[in-house]
Amino acid sequence: MPSNPLTALAFTLLALLPASLSPARAADARADQDRVDAWQEDVLFLVDELVRLHPDPWFGIPEDEFAVAVDELLGRLPELSDDAIVVELMRLVARIAREGRDGHTAVWPTGFRILPVQVYGFEDGWYVVAAAREHERLVGMEVVAIGGLELDEVCRRVAPLLTRDNAADLRAKLATMLLSTELLHAVGVTPAAASASVRLRDRDGETYATQLDGQTIADYARWNTYPPVLPPADAKLRWLRTDPRAFWSEVLPEARALYVRYAAIQSDDGRGVGLADFVQEQVRTCEEQGLERLVLDLRVNGGGDNTTFGPWLERLAGHATLDRPGHLFVLTSRHTFSAAGNFVTSIQRRTNAMLVGESTGGAPNQYGDATLVSLPNHKDLLIFVSTRLHRFAEEGDERLTHEPDVRVALTSRDWFEGRDPVLEAALAYGE
Repeated sequence: MPSNPLTALAFTLLALLPASLSPARAADARADQDRVDAWQEDVLFLVDELVRLHPDPWFGIPEDEFAVAVDELLGRLPELSDDAIVVELMRLVARIAREGRDGHTAVWPTGFRILPVQVYGFEDGWYVVAAAREHERLVGMEVVAIGGLELDEVCRRVAPLLTRDNAADLRAKLATMLLSTELLHAVGVTPAAASASVRLRDRDGETYATQLDGQTIADYARWNTYPPVLPPADAKLRWLRTDPRAFWSEVLPEARALYVRYAAIQSDDGRGVGLADFVQEQVRTCEEQGLERLVLDLRVNGGGDNTTFGPWLERLAGHATLDRPGHLFVLTSRHTFSAAGNFVTSIQRRTNAMLVGESTGGAPNQYGDATLVSLPNHKDLLIFVSTRLHRFAEEGDERLTHEPDVRVALTSRDWFEGRDPVLEAALAYGE
């Protein structure tokens, strides 16, 4: 990596501090020098690990441009706070996937706090969908601004810090990172690192302003176990139903359909039922009950082991009843990511399945199999680096997402009122 004269100058000036400094000031100077040295070691270590582990770290950015960005960060270390350095590390790593295809490589600031609400980006805006008990009155309100900035501008400032496979994946990640107080402060959205002012709008158009204090991730997780996926607002919403099983099914007799929620790509459902046996049972159920539609719901499927989904392809490809346009459906969303994206690519290639819903968060060809990287000095950062390019699409397929055959956007009113327009569209197709 090219050397940076600004970095060298900063270190030289610190080393030449006058001997007449008071002991307290000298100790402060040494401590700050140690802090900068530790961050420099970590930045260079992370860059080395990116180069060593990633199959093609320069697939989305020229190497020399990345090198300049590294030198600029090293030169700014003395002037940046620790929180700001973490954010700039996020920005640095996100550069490699600025055009998409690698949402697995990432820097996650586990020490940053989170505002005590959960938000979701619906077709008609960002809404509070859950909140800590003391802020439950905010649920159902639209988030209009944070820190005095309109939410679109906040998204614009946060987006460059996040790696992504595509725009859908980015939108999924924004739902959490828009709430990080230290991050918001570092990008100039809020004046303080521990809290944020939020402006909201209710269904009647009335605006409401409140000041929210950030929570640690541990405190946040005590009341919210669903981010960034929507919580189960209504038991009728099968795709969000609380169920520990990786896959389960339900016959929908009026629609002559079998609904399968496929929530994780793995070889068993977590309760002792293997996928191969499960698939056989589902196809047999369709045949014996004369069901004409099979709906595979992958809207909350964030991936898993992409060597395990073969039974679906083997059993469905060429099936006389199910493998026809308008009879086999795959429901997708921004959360259909990683190995789930690999599955969508494969079932599209092998069958006549139709995609219904949102664009997938996972790309047809994508970098994955991320490994954890631990920095020498700052262990509280969760850092992942992709180690493999998964090619499930044809060579030369440059798509960054799977576009649905039937696009169905989810609105806030749909969710708050317990409707599922995506499943409805699949069941009504062709009628």
